[in-house]
Amino acid sequence: MRKFLMAMGVVAATATATAAGTKVSFPVTIEDNVPPFTSAFGSLGTARASADNQQFLECMISGNTVSCAARDASGKSVACASSNASLIETARALQSDSFLLFTVNKSGECTSLQVRTGSRYEPKAP
Repeated sequence: MRKFLMAMGVVAATATATAAGTKVSFPVTIEDNVPPFTSAFGSLGTARASADNQQFLECMISGNTVSCAARDASGKSVACASSNASLIETARALQSDSFLLFTVNKSGECTSLQVRTGSRYEPKAP
């Protein structure tokens, strides 16, 4: 969670800067040091462009369920699913240049989902 809070501090600081061309890379990070939740976050573009061949972030909507999954550079992974309409709607905003954060409880249920999209995030490479 500390890494996430630091990452959000960078995002907040960057958001106030007016310099053109601001770019931020966020590799996939999985934190399980705040029981009972595990959080996963990162930039889709950074994950796609990573040289480690491990990282990924994704969410899928199927019917009335959203499922999200992540794997970091070390191969650690986490996944969750939810039928919460608010989380499904949030997942619909996900784009190739989005920053994604989701939290998972011990039952494997997605408990929160945040999507941030902006020019400062690395776009997904083809």
